Amino acid sequence: MKTIIHVNQHVLKRNIKNGTSEPCIITRTYKEATYNKKTDIVSNGEICASVVQNGASVSIKAGDQDIRVLGQQIRSNINSNRLEPVLVVCQNKEFISRQYGFDIKDSKRNVVAQILYSPFKPLSCGARLWIETQSENIEYGETNDK
Repeated sequence: MKTIIHVNQHVLKRNIKNGTSEPCIITRTYKEATYNKKTDIVSNGEICASVVQNGASVSIKAGDQDIRVLGQQIRSNINSNRLEPVLVVCQNKEFISRQYGFDIKDSKRNVVAQILYSPFKPLSCGARLWIETQSENIEYGETNDK
């Protein structure tokens, strides 16, 4: 079963404006959509990646790598003819690279999820960047079903 994880930018902006902390990470399957503050992708009993809401920002941690999404660059790519990378990958707080997409792997180096960027063909909900996984094992932190 395919699962898609993305951030609702409208909720994130409302949190910034109002100083609130509503969950903005959406985890979708063909059956349901769940709003959370934390989503873990689990494979063979190990957490391969975590998407965590920290106040007004969202971070992605995959193994020992931190992945930052450059929201400003996503918006800039929509309005320009150039296409710049929208992910910054860091390891131990050291810059590694800027990328368009990213494979999330388990300890056996098997790809369990992908961060996909599609600036000109977004999902039906409007997301241009999302995490896609076939993993049956998704764990939620603080949830808020909608």
